Amino acid sequence: GHGPLAALRSENLQKLRLKSISGPTQEHIPTYETVLDWAARTPNVLLMLDIKDVLPADALRSVRRQRLSDRVVVLTFQEKQAREAFKADPDALISVLVTTPTDLVTYRKIAGTRRFAAYIPKTSKPSLFKIAHQAGAIIITDILGPTAIKDVMSPEDGAQHARALSIDIMVTNTPLQLQTSLKKTVLERFLF
Repeated sequence: GHGPLAALRSENLQKLRLKSISGPTQEHIPTYETVLDWAARTPNVLLMLDIKDVLPADALRSVRRQRLSDRVVVLTFQEKQAREAFKADPDALISVLVTTPTDLVTYRKIAGTRRFAAYIPKTSKPSLFKIAHQAGAIIITDILGPTAIKDVMSPEDGAQHARALSIDIMVTNTPLQLQTSLKKTVLERFLF
């Protein structure tokens, strides 16, 4: 397949298979509604929605219908999109891109008394992470490389990064390995 997914008819879309690093899989490309249906049936699942060019109200309508608002993080990367997302669902956790302390002031005003998440680039100064915590934000960062296909840090280094900066949510391609490294880091603290 090639071209935008939105341009493909559903029957053509179902003929396509997902690829992994080792090649094609037997998995079909799931629709948004299929993923939400699955999440609604799986109580311990949390979803991170990177909605790109979709209006937040459109993306969150199905989330609200499935009663998943308290189990999603909606990624926004522009102020206008963030404002729309905050209005679209009062119960969803909205993540905003924070690259400066001024961004935090702006988004704290937009969020009002509501909780929000600050997506802070991994290369930011540690002081920005600290200021975001003081502002009451949930801290999100990643250890992804430029193509987001591979991480730029090992799970062990990612765990150290998360611990050093008090990161609440870490975006990675190796979540189970990172989880193991985080648990090991906690154990090492108690052992030494």
